[in-house]
Amino acid sequence: MRVLVTGHNGYVGTVMVPMLEEAGYDIVGLDSDLYEGSTFGEMKKSADFPEIKKDIRDIEANDLKGFDAIIHLAGLSNDPLETWIRT
Repeated sequence: MRVLVTGHNGYVGTVMVPMLEEAGYDIVGLDSDLYEGSTFGEMKKSADFPEIKKDIRDIEANDLKGFDAIIHLAGLSNDPLETWIRT
């Protein structure tokens, strides 16, 4: 099964994606990487899989073709956001 995981580089995504890979799913990640480098400690990095660097607000119908499921984890919801909004 081919699964698109939005927010795959986030707090929940970095835990969920390795679990999905271990279960045998074909994963594609989609993340804007807004918080790239804003991690607290070592984040789990999964095996190589395709990634789409794109904001979920910019997704087009063609981006979703060929997926059997979408797990939506993307969101702006933590402390670094306040700093980002003010700048």
